[in-house]
Amino acid sequence: MSTSPSTPDPTMDAISAAVLRGCDGDTESARRDLLSLWQRIGAAGDAFHRCTLAHYLADLYDDPAESLVWDVRALDAADALTDERAQDHMSALPDDPYGDTIRTAVHEVRQAIADRDTAPRASAPGTAR
Repeated sequence: MSTSPSTPDPTMDAISAAVLRGCDGDTESARRDLLSLWQRIGAAGDAFHRCTLAHYLADLYDDPAESLVWDVRALDAADALTDERAQDHMSALPDDPYGDTIRTAVHEVRQAIADRDTAPRASAPGTAR
């Protein structure tokens, strides 16, 4: 599935709505809705949807082992994600601190890969600034 920022993506809309519920403190509802979406998408579904959903779902578990399972699923999906599919949504990032954070991270990771540099990114959480 390939969509552009101007093409409606009901799955991403549903993921975003669930994530917002989780951010508002309704983690049980957010987790339930994301798990339902995961069942609908399937383990071999759209890699962008799987990566995004699993990434956010990992944050909704207090148990580190359960979080890790979803983080691994997110990484597996990211490995299957094509550059073209990922680029569809970069331009849709908001022009705000969150969008700036994501754009900076993508730039830094791209540069680290090119340089074969494994040091923590300057903007990574927990690094001294």
